[in-house]
Amino acid sequence: DSRDLQVTQHKTDEKRLNVERNEKNRVVLYDQEEEIRAEIENFKKTPARLTLVEHIAGHWEMKAASFDYELRDAQTLVFEIDLGPGEKKTLTLRYVRKNIRP
Repeated sequence: DSRDLQVTQHKTDEKRLNVERNEKNRVVLYDQEEEIRAEIENFKKTPARLTLVEHIAGHWEMKAASFDYELRDAQTLVFEIDLGPGEKKTLTLRYVRKNIRP
């Protein structure tokens, strides 16, 4: 096993907001708040820079991000994360995806 950098990513929270229903009480539209956590670890004995690209589909609004990011386009975020030798960092994103149809 010869790994230099490792990224483990999980969706840690997801909940529906602003749920709209039709006259038959079926969900027709909603927003969804999501949280994603990525554990990033440098196994090298030298510093490393990781470029992490995240895609968020549709219309969305960022609520919190634990690192600065560049918005490449409407759905693509780019994070440049510097890690020291043997260092581990956690990236956490919380955002709301808008106007989702089931």
